[in-house]
Amino acid sequence: MAKILRRLDFQLQEYLGFMKVIFPYANKQKGFHSLTGLTVERFADPKQPIETGKSLYELLFQHPVVFRGVGQFTKEIPHKGSREDYWASIYTSDASTSKDDKVYSPTLHDAWKDHLFFPPHSFDWFTNESFIEDLRSLPIIKRADLTNEVLENVKHLKILNGMKAIF
Repeated sequence: MAKILRRLDFQLQEYLGFMKVIFPYANKQKGFHSLTGLTVERFADPKQPIETGKSLYELLFQHPVVFRGVGQFTKEIPHKGSREDYWASIYTSDASTSKDDKVYSPTLHDAWKDHLFFPPHSFDWFTNESFIEDLRSLPIIKRADLTNEVLENVKHLKILNGMKAIF
């Protein structure tokens, strides 16, 4: 993980605000869902992924529209782990059709091969309820529709990929 965080392309995406964790929550039209979520910053800081997780928890459970919409999305759309799941009109998980003005977004299975691992030692991490107060004391996260912002990011990334091909 640390190796990825030091890569220039990762740092550039973070600097340009392209790193988002999103929830597809409303079906605008077939194959195109509205998105909400957060822009992730300072992800190399070990505390930041935890804070991001807390904020995503709040966003999901404080906003009934988001909660219901995400639930509906997960029930209706078979999850392949590709961006095609929520924006089929923009992304494709088929590498052979990615040249047809769609951006290639592989499925999880294609992007990450299975790895054998040893399961962690079993222990009960739940020893008391003190963490509940941490969740109650967090500020309310304002729901933001990130759909247009993510669309702009896709356009910019396409341009950057085109420039990369020149060099």
